[in-house]
This record gives sequence, C-alpha cells and structure tokens, in this order.
Amino acid sequence: MASSCPPGVLGRTSDTYPPVCDAWRAHRLATPALRCEDGESLTDLHARARVCANFLHHTAQIPAPSWLSPTPSSSVS
Repeated sequence: MASSCPPGVLGRTSDTYPPVCDAWRAHRLATPALRCEDGESLTDLHARARVCANFLHHTAQIPAPSWLSPTPSSSVS
C-alpha cells in the first residue's frame, strides 16, 4: 500500500478521488498509526502548513531589533 495519497487529489472533493486514493484513505483510517491524531484531512493539513510557511517567510523578512544584533567584541591587550 502506498504511504501517501496521489498529489492529484489536493483540492478535490472526496467523491471525485481516484480509486487508489480511496484505498489509501481506507487503509489510513483502519491503521491508526497512519492517521493524524485528530483525523485532520490532507487539505486541512496542507492549508495549515501553508499558513505556517507564509508566517515564517514573512517573519524572516523583518529585521532583528538592534539589541539582538551581535556587537563587535573589544580586543583585550
């Protein structure tokens, strides 16, 4: 059994999934170790991951405050 659903199902409704995805979903539901803890759908997981990725991308663009920037150390003679 494949470990992941075919990528062509993202954004489709469950009634339009191809048979291989239906089989994968049934296997995932029957095997708790393969499921997200709360039964989250792949679409919901993808949406949540995109929100996180967008947040991290945006955060990386913000300059650090000056108090966080390293200061050159003075040389000791």
